[in-house]
Amino acid sequence: LSDACLLASKAQVTLLVANAGQAHMYGGNLDVVWRATPDDTLRGAVEYLHSKYDRFVRVIPSGTVITPTTCQLTGFVANTFVPATLDCSGQTMIRAPKWSASAGYQHRFDLQGSGEILADVDMTYASRRFLSPEYGPFTIQSGQALFNASLTYNTDSKIVSIRGWIRNIANK
Repeated sequence: LSDACLLASKAQVTLLVANAGQAHMYGGNLDVVWRATPDDTLRGAVEYLHSKYDRFVRVIPSGTVITPTTCQLTGFVANTFVPATLDCSGQTMIRAPKWSASAGYQHRFDLQGSGEILADVDMTYASRRFLSPEYGPFTIQSGQALFNASLTYNTDSKIVSIRGWIRNIANK
């Protein structure tokens, strides 16, 4: 890590791009929308995703590897840029949660000839996932739910719309 900091301080930062040799994924999802009343709509969705790298082998400088890693690591020499081989074959694809879900509710307030106000609340959830192809413990994003809300005013002609929103209400 000290070599990486030294290298960055000399304005020699290099971004490495690697493509996986092969991967496969499959899954399924279910989306449901229910109009409970003319003014109330409920939405829900759930998705399952199975994703694996069949072959994902990279030769990279040792100093860029986050250790410990769940990938097979060979030729690693700590705090150097000696080439190391990182074999992440069989790992779950990065940024690919196994489970995700969403739910929402919208209520429409009719303003009797002056337009309408739509009040929306929703939640999205994604299960645990890796965020970096080094697969270290510090690259794991735990499962999280995000909550959002919005108010929208539409004129009767629908030509003008004004919307205010709050995203990630819990600030996570």
